[in-house]
Amino acid sequence: MRVPDRWAGRLGGAGLRLWLLAAAFLLAAPWLFPGGWSLTLLSQMGIAVVACLSFNILLGQGGLLSFGHAVYSGLGAYLAIHVLNWGVAAAAGASTAQQPASSAAWWWVFLPVLLPLVGGLGGWLAAALLGWLSTRQGGTVFAMVTLALGELVLAVALMVPGVFGGEGGVSGNRVLGQLWGISFGPAREVYFLIAAYAWLCALGMWAFTQTTLGRLLNAQRDQAQRLSFIGQDQRQVRHRAFMVSGFFAGVAGGLAALWFEIVTTEALSIQRSGAYLLFTVMGGVGFFVGPVIGGVLLVLCSLWLAELTPAWPVYLGLAFLLVVMFAPGGVAELMARCASAVRGLPRSVLAGPGLQAWRWVLARAAAVLAGAVALAGFSALVEMAYHWQLGAAVGPAMRHLGAPLDVQTPGHWWAALALTFCGGLAVWWLLKRARLGQAAARPAAPPEAEQPAPDLAPAPAPAAFAVSAACARGPRSGATALGQAAGLGLELLGLHKRLGKTDVIRGVDLLVHPGERLALIGPNGAGKSTLFDLISGRFAPDKGSICLQGQPIQGLQPQHIHRLGLSRSFQITRLFGQLSVRDNLRCAALSSLGHGPSAWQRLDGLAEVSERADAWMEAVELGHRSSTPARALSYAEQRALELGVTLVSNPAVVLLDEPTAGMSLSDTRRFTQLIRRATQGRTLLTVEHDMGVVFDLADRVAVLVAGVVLAVDTPERIRTEPQVQEAYLRHG
Repeated sequence: MRVPDRWAGRLGGAGLRLWLLAAAFLLAAPWLFPGGWSLTLLSQMGIAVVACLSFNILLGQGGLLSFGHAVYSGLGAYLAIHVLNWGVAAAAGASTAQQPASSAAWWWVFLPVLLPLVGGLGGWLAAALLGWLSTRQGGTVFAMVTLALGELVLAVALMVPGVFGGEGGVSGNRVLGQLWGISFGPAREVYFLIAAYAWLCALGMWAFTQTTLGRLLNAQRDQAQRLSFIGQDQRQVRHRAFMVSGFFAGVAGGLAALWFEIVTTEALSIQRSGAYLLFTVMGGVGFFVGPVIGGVLLVLCSLWLAELTPAWPVYLGLAFLLVVMFAPGGVAELMARCASAVRGLPRSVLAGPGLQAWRWVLARAAAVLAGAVALAGFSALVEMAYHWQLGAAVGPAMRHLGAPLDVQTPGHWWAALALTFCGGLAVWWLLKRARLGQAAARPAAPPEAEQPAPDLAPAPAPAAFAVSAACARGPRSGATALGQAAGLGLELLGLHKRLGKTDVIRGVDLLVHPGERLALIGPNGAGKSTLFDLISGRFAPDKGSICLQGQPIQGLQPQHIHRLGLSRSFQITRLFGQLSVRDNLRCAALSSLGHGPSAWQRLDGLAEVSERADAWMEAVELGHRSSTPARALSYAEQRALELGVTLVSNPAVVLLDEPTAGMSLSDTRRFTQLIRRATQGRTLLTVEHDMGVVFDLADRVAVLVAGVVLAVDTPERIRTEPQVQEAYLRHG
């Protein structure tokens, strides 16, 4: 189950109160949890939270799995510790040469305040350099490159002990003097600095999700290839997001250098990167609070749980396995489920007899108790196994949860196994029964009222997007020489494309006049989709030329072709599934209005983008679905949104690849009228198998058979053309 995105939202109302509440908690934490050990836990939690949030910029927002994220926090830590040592030396030199240390070095006291930013600079520089290599592609290639680069950086660090200190690392001293009683020597003072940076970094990373880069990164996660066909450079989006992530990772490294006053090569290791991955996923990558929970768990497991038992990796591995299998959204998803269960109790239970409500409560309490029994039995098995293998020297007797156990007594093993099995079985049975009871208590949904068909009276496209005069002209009458490129909508001349050993496109010549609707038909395997891929830049032709309004575009990247005025849809719908309908359209509108992936520009602050998206949302009849995720739409609505995403950039030439495929007859009729209305005045080339749609929509029809254009004529003549009918019978 995919977790819904929780990154969107505004800083206002309840959101602002939550941020202020978090700040108040951080300020009060040293008094709520007094003691040096508590300060150690809290400080390291703050560092881990920043690191996990920075990692989740890649994984949660961008779908980019990095196996080398520790490189950027580690290099940031090294730069920070070297700057700290430089500051110590400079302060000592100044005090020796001029005045007593108490007065000469006062201005060095607050150098530690800037060290996290120094670390952020180091992480940003490293991400800018290494990200240029790793972000060339996404997916598995990205993951493998980050793994290789991580190992490479660690190997280089061990080979250069003068910079990285070898296995002993580089140490420093954060106390450079004292001013107003502050020296950053006491742990409490450093904690408040870490807490301030953790809060500010979390707020900054939340604000990043509201930028154009943040939203395009979401789009890259959902459908990377589609990003190129709305005018955005995939690699540029990945690289810029990688640098933002590297900066915040470097801040975490600078905070760690300040707290521990030593940096070793372990900070660059694959184990550290794996910890970021493990605990971010356990916290929940689909929720902004998930990495915060993950950072807290990271410290608790590595410090507190490790002190309780040497078998802590077993418990951690089991917890990770259970999360991946049953709660992919991590602890944050479990918390959301619990809150939803409490809020969404069936009214019949709450309003019914008291006995029924008590049964509901007792069933959940029994499940929790059974889970505790199963966990106690499992932990007894694990602890006895560890004692048997690693603690034999101290004898077979041990204590676990207050109970005496003997690893040489078979009955203790059987008892622990019985507790594990019976407790787990009870949890399964109780939860299953509770789900069945809840389903039975839920009232049946009333039958949906039949929705009236939308008004399909011809209407112009949104006024704000009227096409240019050159594209508003109707189709030309008569043939036009292919050589006369001036003023043409779309011209294909001598196109050839071989895929493998097959010539898919063989010398295609085709002219689409400005404002004309040309339908491309042909049997399956004729090369229609490949021809679209050549025109839109997905593939480069082997031979031939493609001119868009007189300008050659063959061999250009899809984003460059899109910016020149050509947009396309796909046979299989390609939308940004986790983004809302409105955000799909806003992302698609950015390029045409001169906006790219910016980490400083808020998407909500671009009024012209929102206005255009809203206008086209109404034009494709999805205004009532504005905030609905694209993946939650019906198939017909998804096709309508695909049309809106294709047209929101106001292209001069539109390619529609089987826009009505898979629709019912009534949906096909409505959608055909919608296409006619939305593409009015534009040059349209469409692939369609439904001949009713072709004859209703097209001004001319081109027949493609075995990679060759067999005929181009009006729909009436194509309908009766014997050569076309024979080709369909032979190749269909």
